[in-house]
Amino acid sequence: MNNLQQRFKTSDVAICTFVIFLYIVNKIFVCDLAFCRSYMNDILCGLGFIPAITLLGNFWKIKRFPAFFNKWYGALVLTLSAGIYWEYITPLYLNYSVCDPYDIVCYVTGCSIFLFIRAIIHLVRPDKGDGLPA
Repeated sequence: MNNLQQRFKTSDVAICTFVIFLYIVNKIFVCDLAFCRSYMNDILCGLGFIPAITLLGNFWKIKRFPAFFNKWYGALVLTLSAGIYWEYITPLYLNYSVCDPYDIVCYVTGCSIFLFIRAIIHLVRPDKGDGLPA
């Protein structure tokens, strides 16, 4: 594992921990803002989705994502696909699930924040790497 991959793995753990912390804070200390009640968790989901998948892949010893998901557009497509599934297909079989198209925007916004953080990590000390960790 090269230095960049190690930094990405460390950042994935940090991002997932941060997302879990903010989720708990949002659940316990729900503020009166409609944004926090409605969309904050969706942004957190988008922020933690790719790092969680990467960490699970490392845990299960999956050597590499398909090459498409190693690029920024692949991460966005994966997040967008999951969001469309959660918002349009899940309500078909779960009675308490609702369809909210703004949630998809929040998922993609969270993923974009993740990609911005990943780009900063890559710019701080660029090694040879292709974006997401192997």
